[in-house]
Amino acid sequence: MSLFSHLRKAALLSALVLGMAMPGAASAPAFAVDMGVAVVIWAPYAPPSPRSERRPKKPKWNFIWVSGRWDWQGGKYVWVNGAWMAPPQGMHRWKPGKWEHQSNYWVWVEGEWL
Repeated sequence: MSLFSHLRKAALLSALVLGMAMPGAASAPAFAVDMGVAVVIWAPYAPPSPRSERRPKKPKWNFIWVSGRWDWQGGKYVWVNGAWMAPPQGMHRWKPGKWEHQSNYWVWVEGEWL
C-alpha cells in the first residue's frame, strides 16, 4: 500500500473519530465521508421498511437481482430501486447491504459480490 493510500485511510478514520466525539452528535445531521477509500453514510434514525419491488424480466441468464434499498440523501431517506446486475468475473452471488445501528446513528454497510 502506498504512502498516499495510508494517508487517505488515516484521514477517513480521523473524520469518523472526530464525528463520533462531537458534542450533540446524536442530533447532528447524517453525512457521507469520501476519502477515496470508502464512503461512510450515517443517518440519525432507522430507515423505513423495505418496499416490495416488481422485478422486470431478467435481461441475461447470468444476471443477479440486487434489491432496492433506502439511501440517505439531503437529510432524508430516498428509495433506490433494485436492478438486474451482471456479476463481476468469478463472482456468483450478491450479499445485500444493510443499515446497522451503531451508537446514536444508523450506518450503511455496502453489499458485496461473492
